[in-house]
Amino acid sequence: MFKDIDLTNYDLKWELQRSVFLIDCLYEEISFKLKDEEVLIYQKNEKNEKNEIIEEEISIEELIYYIHFVVPECYQFPSQVKRTPLNAVYADFAIYFGTIDQIHNAVENMKIILKYDKAYGVLTQRWDKEKRK
Repeated sequence: MFKDIDLTNYDLKWELQRSVFLIDCLYEEISFKLKDEEVLIYQKNEKNEKNEIIEEEISIEELIYYIHFVVPECYQFPSQVKRTPLNAVYADFAIYFGTIDQIHNAVENMKIILKYDKAYGVLTQRWDKEKRK
């Protein structure tokens, strides 16, 4: 989670870029796919006997729970800690996805990203400025 995130790749005042930020922050554990104009959410689980990652579809409510309870348990920083790239990403993540409405909006807006953005044509790919050129 939050692996290799460069905040300079996002302009988070724009809602669609917040959706991309959410996809990128969670890509190791959660994936999003568009099917019939609906965003499907998958949680990645253990690998099977063929060493393939098993994905289980989850609801938006399960995603909200994951973001509001699992993520904070994994990334607890003391309030006086020096700002590093990892905790800067976590701090922005908490700001932009700290409410249920923000998560709902980001997932709803993913319909646009997943439909029109070539970099997300294959949904396991991450945001990459070079792919967008």
